[in-house]
Amino acid sequence: LGPDTFEGVYDGVIRPVAAALGDVPAGESLVSRMQSTVSDADAKAASISRKPSVYYVVGFGEGGDWTAGGDTFIGQMIDVAGGDNIAADVSGWSYSLEKLVEADPQKIIIGEALVDAFLGTPKYAELTAVIEGNVYGVNEDIINRQGPRLIEGIEQLNAAFAK
Repeated sequence: LGPDTFEGVYDGVIRPVAAALGDVPAGESLVSRMQSTVSDADAKAASISRKPSVYYVVGFGEGGDWTAGGDTFIGQMIDVAGGDNIAADVSGWSYSLEKLVEADPQKIIIGEALVDAFLGTPKYAELTAVIEGNVYGVNEDIINRQGPRLIEGIEQLNAAFAK
């Protein structure tokens, strides 16, 4: 499992840091807690009667639209949390406005600091998630950065998808 996978955080971040700090048991304990939280999120996701279609905004605007493709750790987090990533068939992070409009997601997840700018951009105004008020601002640090806080990100995504 590579660093681009959610599980890669265990062997690529947590275990090496714990070893460098000389506390391997603490690292294993953290990995165990994270795996337990992921299992809980899987169970919660299974209780969602219909997975909502989801678009995760990494970036937008003049530079293009950027999201989490299916082969990214964020794409995996969306799946674990019970969402149906509209970019699951995409490799990497680049996405097109045309595909976004065509997919017309039910839920949009975006960094808290970007919500107002996104909502104020006319080309996104007709998306179902925008019209129905299903644009959720999240703390990007708990989703975009591979580390122990990813489990908080999964919980936040799960809560948004269950609404």
